[in-house]
Amino acid sequence: MQAGGDLLRDGMQNTSPLKYRPEIDGLRALAVSAVVIYHAEFTLQAAPVLAGGYLGVDIFFVISGYLITSIILRELAAGGFSLLTFYHRRARRILPALFLVLAVCAPFAWRLMTPDQLESFSGSAISALTFWSNFWFWSEDSYWAGPSELKPLLHTWTLSLEEQFYIICPLFLMATWRLAKDRILPIMVVLFVASLGLAQYGSSAFPDANFFLLPTRAWELLAGAILAKVELSVGGRPAGRWDAVLTALGAVMIVGPFVAFDQGTPHPSLLTLVPVVGTCLVIRFARPGEPTTALLSSRAFVGVGLISYSLYLWHYPIFSFWKMTHPENSAFDASILIVLAVLLSILSYFLIERPARSRIAVPTSAFVPAISVTFLVFLTLGVASYVSHGFAFRYGSLAEVFKETGAQEMYASVFGAKSKPNGRIFLVGDSHAAVLTRELSEMAERHNYALDRRVSGSCPVVDVESVKFDDCDAYRTETLKLIEEAPPALIVYALHWRKYQDQSGRKKFRGTVTPHKGETLRAAYAKTFANWIRAGHRIVVILPGMETERNVKEQLKELVDAVPYAERENFLANLKMQVAYAQQLARADWERDMISAEAESEDLQAIDPLDLFCNPSQGICTVNEGTTFYITDKTHYSRAAAKRIVQRIEDVLSDADWWASAPQDKNTRRP
Repeated sequence: MQAGGDLLRDGMQNTSPLKYRPEIDGLRALAVSAVVIYHAEFTLQAAPVLAGGYLGVDIFFVISGYLITSIILRELAAGGFSLLTFYHRRARRILPALFLVLAVCAPFAWRLMTPDQLESFSGSAISALTFWSNFWFWSEDSYWAGPSELKPLLHTWTLSLEEQFYIICPLFLMATWRLAKDRILPIMVVLFVASLGLAQYGSSAFPDANFFLLPTRAWELLAGAILAKVELSVGGRPAGRWDAVLTALGAVMIVGPFVAFDQGTPHPSLLTLVPVVGTCLVIRFARPGEPTTALLSSRAFVGVGLISYSLYLWHYPIFSFWKMTHPENSAFDASILIVLAVLLSILSYFLIERPARSRIAVPTSAFVPAISVTFLVFLTLGVASYVSHGFAFRYGSLAEVFKETGAQEMYASVFGAKSKPNGRIFLVGDSHAAVLTRELSEMAERHNYALDRRVSGSCPVVDVESVKFDDCDAYRTETLKLIEEAPPALIVYALHWRKYQDQSGRKKFRGTVTPHKGETLRAAYAKTFANWIRAGHRIVVILPGMETERNVKEQLKELVDAVPYAERENFLANLKMQVAYAQQLARADWERDMISAEAESEDLQAIDPLDLFCNPSQGICTVNEGTTFYITDKTHYSRAAAKRIVQRIEDVLSDADWWASAPQDKNTRRP
């Protein structure tokens, strides 16, 4: 869309309708293509093709801020702005396609998800309906975490964030138009700077909230809003001799970060200014006839741009549901899924989106009741599923098997402990340490020790600077310092060891090398353990544990669903799920070698969970015994498993006489 016509110099903006600008649809095509390719996880020589493709969302934010502000300011100038009409237009634009995607997702969620997954899906559906998704997913997990791939509605966080902006923006413009019309632009600039500054700070201080929430994203929408206000104030978009150069520069600033940025890039932050400013340059200086505008205005770009909203809605659920049944996703698979998403988007655009926007095709008298009833039906079903824990009752007594998580306190990262006569036990690590919390607490109590837990999801406490997990560096540094300065204590150290290796070919720590090597990381573990021993601590390291190829609950659901209801109890009682022992050893061979070498120290003991769940002579590891499961997803141990592991820890400490002899006093530290 394009603004046109002369502007009144007395401050009243031009009220002529916005003209259609095909290059903006071209920008939409660029944005949605980057997002889709990013989520498809295409790689070239083990490296992501578009590691920064997630920045397509930022382009959408700038475009939205620009168009919405242009429309509101023009209607305010004409004296015809209506809040009710504004929200009615937004509902026609957003809700029909969103409701269609939710309706199609529901039966797949019912069929493919375990009750606990369906419960989470239902919560995300409710939040999508009420435009609260960004808060929902922020509270659930990090955007980058692995399980996020299996959350079909994760991408709706952007819709929620935009709608929150759309609630505030018209109210702000209406108020300032009446009270301080001449100060709209300065106020916008101040808000822009404040939001950008908060985003820069939040990129390291609170990265997940920084990613999902409006206060640190508003500056991107405000960039477009400021551009709209400037254009309407200075007289539209006059041609200039540098327009072609600036438009091309803007395109480079958009596309370049798609390749140069990755998951380790602080975002949103000052670095995000590059694609945001690039988008503003294209919107501001694009002119018909110059090369960049011609490309963005081409039939192919405009065509994708027109279906960009539907394509954005469809692609992520398609990828997500596919991965639930096909964990190993090939480039061919991803290509077919993209074709499917495009076909569904075309149908959705012509059959749902475009008709719904027309008051002639769908009169208000029909649209409002239809949308209202659909909303209430979806909301009712979502609430019913959520409060019933994913309709768990359909599995009868088996529901308890699906409910057991074994890691209820997994992401509450730190709690301290009152002092106890015999000293303190530090529990250190990530979520694989957290699952031991309850049982370790009971063990500590039995021996008159205090348990001090220092765990955080996906945040290994090891003396090396991280890349992929840079948001935890401050926590890691703080924990290392605290432990090294603490009085001598026992340390129980557990990690999902393989997660931090470069198995995808992506660097996760500064200085790490090619896949499966990890000399730098190995040295960092050794250095960390040596520092703790030198500080007078004694360490129990939990070796890499049992892993399954697929989520055990998903496998269990498939097996149980295939059995007649009357036979399910007996089936589960006799069910034996197993994995190959040799495969478990091979998964983390270098970690085992490294820990075994460190265990030669008299102050470090290694516990091997495979000793508890595997039979080497038979070459198998046991995942369950009847209704007792030892794995809750693919890698995390259940409470039943945690009890056995902690009992082994207690036995080893007793055999080593560590309970009877307190850790070495700091005054006798080793040099």
